[in-house]
Amino acid sequence: MLLAPFNHLLAQQVGLRNQMAEHAGQVVVLVASPIELCFKVAEDGFLQQATPPADTTLRFHISLLPRLALKDEAAYRDIVVEGDTALGAEIGKLLKGLRWDAEEDLSRLVGDVLAHRLTQWGAGLFGPQGEFAFRLARQYTEHWTEEAPLLAKQHDVASFLAAVDVIRDDVDRAEKRLERLTALLKPPAER
Repeated sequence: MLLAPFNHLLAQQVGLRNQMAEHAGQVVVLVASPIELCFKVAEDGFLQQATPPADTTLRFHISLLPRLALKDEAAYRDIVVEGDTALGAEIGKLLKGLRWDAEEDLSRLVGDVLAHRLTQWGAGLFGPQGEFAFRLARQYTEHWTEEAPLLAKQHDVASFLAAVDVIRDDVDRAEKRLERLTALLKPPAER
């Protein structure tokens, strides 16, 4: 079910689907905890449901999804590739190239003329001339983080996550030390 949007976009982009087909048979896992999506590239370039083990795994924090959807180049650097890194980089590049042909999909619902006008309107609102909407959203975000703090500041969240990582690592080290000490305290016959 989660693969349907990817396959829909691949159906709209034959060239990209052909590039994906070059990796037929490869199993990939996308992990944006708690979401985990495991798929296999089919001979025709579409994606099929699969189960691990994977040839490559792409891991990222779920908070990156909006930035990835907006093609924020800095967000791609936060993706961790495990396993076959060359395959992971190639699959990441292909997924990054997916584009939605909204006008094509809308034309099936409302007709070609209205679909064209709606996409023009959307491009005006969210495209290059949509900078007003972007600035307004940025102003509200700044207001909610600085003046009426409903949202956490990005550096505060980063600091918190770094502190959690340090504590997690400290706990892991303490558990290993405890295991070693417990093993040393056991009588030689039980070791």
